[in-house]
Amino acid sequence: MRRLRTLRFIISIVLSLSTFYGMAQRADAGSSPHPSPAKRVMADTIKAPKHNHPLYCGMMVGVNIADPILRLFGQDYGGYEGFLEVNLYNRFFPQWTIGVGSAKRTTDTNLFYETKSSLYNRVGMNYNFRFNSTSNNYFVAGLMYGFSSYSADIRNMSYDDGFWPEISPIEIPKQKFVTHWLELCFGIRVNVIGNFYMGWMVKYKPLLKEGSTDLANPWYIPGYGPNSSGFGFTYDLMYQIPSRKLKKFRKSAEAIL
Repeated sequence: MRRLRTLRFIISIVLSLSTFYGMAQRADAGSSPHPSPAKRVMADTIKAPKHNHPLYCGMMVGVNIADPILRLFGQDYGGYEGFLEVNLYNRFFPQWTIGVGSAKRTTDTNLFYETKSSLYNRVGMNYNFRFNSTSNNYFVAGLMYGFSSYSADIRNMSYDDGFWPEISPIEIPKQKFVTHWLELCFGIRVNVIGNFYMGWMVKYKPLLKEGSTDLANPWYIPGYGPNSSGFGFTYDLMYQIPSRKLKKFRKSAEAIL
């Protein structure tokens, strides 16, 4: 587990540095230290509207590749997920995420825990702090609500009934859990080429309802991760489907610049 945590940390640092480097390169390429007099006059005389972008700017679809990569390196839990997002004013991004998560683990004390592949959902909204920028890159923060209903098989679990002096291992097949949680997240998205994007999100995930029963607590929660984590990280590959109005707006902005 320590190696996996170290690997996660290294991957997140490398991806973060590469993403920030890409944003810096694009910012340098698109800026001019000596704007023309016409541009200065235009900037001084034209007051920016509340929303530079149209109401509907298109949609974005994406997949999280962090968990699949970590499972290749031996992580014993994880999921596969994708999301659909609507772009409103280039500022508000309502999002729906659906995925499948599973886990299989045997501890040093021979406790066996397995969560079969189970669906999970997240809904919420991201906010783009660079909503009036003509750049295709985003800095976002958001709030999500997650929900999952799943079952787990538990074997060789020690159980003390308070009556017999000996603690005997028991089996709990198909123990059902229902878990609800929130996600407070922030991250960046960088336009790689065309309508393709890459980006990462860091998440703080407080539990609303763990779903524990009288017999057991869930060790792994699909869509959330290990019960004891509280934090998460995703690295997403995304494709933007821009609206016609957004394309027109960007062409007009490029012509002015």
